[in-house]
Amino acid sequence: MSGLWWVWEETNLKIAIAGGGVIGLSIAAEISTRYPQESVTVFAGLRPGATDAAGAMFNVFSEIDRNTLVFLPMFRKLEYAALALELWPDWAAKYGIPAHFCETLVHAQTDLDQEILNYIGVALKTFGDKFGAIDSGIAILQEGYVQPTRLKAALINAIHRNQNCIVRSTDFMRQQDDKSYDVVIWANGAYASMYFDFKVRTFYGNGLGMIFPGRFPPNIVRTPVRFNSCGINVLPYGADETYVGASNYISANSHVPKDVIRETCKYLAEQAEALTGARFISKGYRTVLGPRPMTEDGQPLVGWMDDRNFIVTGTRRDGLTISPRLAPDVADCVVKYKTFSNPIYDDWRPNRDPLRWLPKDIAVIQTTQSLIERAKLHNQDINLIDNEVLKKYNSNHIEYGVLPEYYEFI
Repeated sequence: MSGLWWVWEETNLKIAIAGGGVIGLSIAAEISTRYPQESVTVFAGLRPGATDAAGAMFNVFSEIDRNTLVFLPMFRKLEYAALALELWPDWAAKYGIPAHFCETLVHAQTDLDQEILNYIGVALKTFGDKFGAIDSGIAILQEGYVQPTRLKAALINAIHRNQNCIVRSTDFMRQQDDKSYDVVIWANGAYASMYFDFKVRTFYGNGLGMIFPGRFPPNIVRTPVRFNSCGINVLPYGADETYVGASNYISANSHVPKDVIRETCKYLAEQAEALTGARFISKGYRTVLGPRPMTEDGQPLVGWMDDRNFIVTGTRRDGLTISPRLAPDVADCVVKYKTFSNPIYDDWRPNRDPLRWLPKDIAVIQTTQSLIERAKLHNQDINLIDNEVLKKYNSNHIEYGVLPEYYEFI
């Protein structure tokens, strides 16, 4: 065997994890089991996060959009998520997570839905995953879901089995708590941008879900991703409830106006009825709301910001799905190796510049198509949309492509 020899000496680090969503808890669970001598304190926080608003699906192929198979950064992220999906059954068993593995039925309702459905079919064939044809859609056979509250409870139970680890329901106070810990892992999702100035522009992708009494579909029923943002999805939520989601109200903060919430709930209920044939509009419901961590180039931010602060954010809607792969890698990097062996993390460095992988001309076409499809669904006038996007690009002197979901921030 040739090459450099490297010897790891056991440490006794004091590690703080800011964030009590699925990523923060997963990292804590992995450190507590892989490196039980380390001291870990999770500051779960008082604000809602992405996990709290999620339908919590292990969606990989059903999350494909028009760019996933075409541009290398997006394809590499798909490969990463596909491997994480394979790890989920063993990982769920390891931590006692009550995961459900079932079909995801993806239906096309618009021309753009059908276009993306075709890409999903190509990806499934490329990766050799099992799927079948259904009326106006595809049945993906190897995805699934977990109820978010039960997921978090299982991970917290696993963490507390190690007496060196604890989960607190408080926020990490940077000035007050900073000096007490050797390493701080910032896994607090969209809120990480409150503490660090990233070169990559970040956003709050505020997700809203509706929880209805009664269990309508036995599995996941959804559309493809729409407007490069979210699809409509309907799935079981707990023993006798149904989740309908999801919205992605993108903003520079976590505030969602009440009129947006009201209109979004109306839209989601109408689309869920059209998708499943079940009655939602006249039923009572409760809402769940929380921000997803979004980046302008669609790529996560993962790695050392400096010698004490480790960043894990920007995972969009993928944080749950990739946790069985991301959490062990982060645990090893923080405690043992101080670096990653997988080159994909080079592209995800938190102090990097934005990846300008989307050409301007393609972004203009995609954004125009998305605006037209959105206008049709909301019965709005489409006549003024055709040249609007290019004019806005040119007036702002932008020569690279902006993902359609961030068009309003140009």
